[in-house]
Amino acid sequence: MAYVVTGSSRGIGLELVRQLAERGDTVVATCRNPSKATELQKIQEAFPRLVHTIPLDTISQESIDAAVESVQKILPKGITVLINNAAINDPPRSSASKASMQELTEKFHTNVSGTVAVTNAFLPLLRKARENGSPASIIMVSSDSGSLKMRLDSGASDSIAYFCSKAGLNMASISFANELKKEDIKVLILHPGWVQTDMGSMAATLTPQESITAVLKVIDSVPNGETARYVNWKGESMPW
Repeated sequence: MAYVVTGSSRGIGLELVRQLAERGDTVVATCRNPSKATELQKIQEAFPRLVHTIPLDTISQESIDAAVESVQKILPKGITVLINNAAINDPPRSSASKASMQELTEKFHTNVSGTVAVTNAFLPLLRKARENGSPASIIMVSSDSGSLKMRLDSGASDSIAYFCSKAGLNMASISFANELKKEDIKVLILHPGWVQTDMGSMAATLTPQESITAVLKVIDSVPNGETARYVNWKGESMPW
């Protein structure tokens, strides 16, 4: 299997690259500055034939196009799985009545617009994999924050920009799933759990290793499952 993983410099993206390489998969690991991603470089050095690192800024079309060109050279037969993991939830995390246009725009730019742009750019390589007889899947790393029902039930009003961006990502994912269904390119919307990362904090309930060990089992099931599923790291359905 041939994977492209965005946001690979740390957290669950880094752990995805590590575990995929350990089980023998080919991985193109992308992030804005691979040369500064020390832990990612260590994985690449440990698995030089399996792990390839390339720069990708998901909110720069020029960077996206250059990344696709690089991946075409590395994986000329196409990619079987695109994992859209890159996202931000930097402060401020304002409530609805206090959120600025800048805060909303920044989070939507990365979490929705950038993800859509990356997916569109890599579609030809996913289609190439299908033409060569391999399955092709798009994994959208979302969150329980994208669930309207869970937000309503919780009574929370903070972090409106992040929550709206993840709900928007879920809608974009459904749109891709509907459009690509006839080509048998599956889309999975994934909540990886509350994970001990820079974004999730050390108070989170899952380590990256625990999350990704379970997540990979779910990802492996995608080719034989229904498209447009919204599930957690254990494969359990999430409420929309």
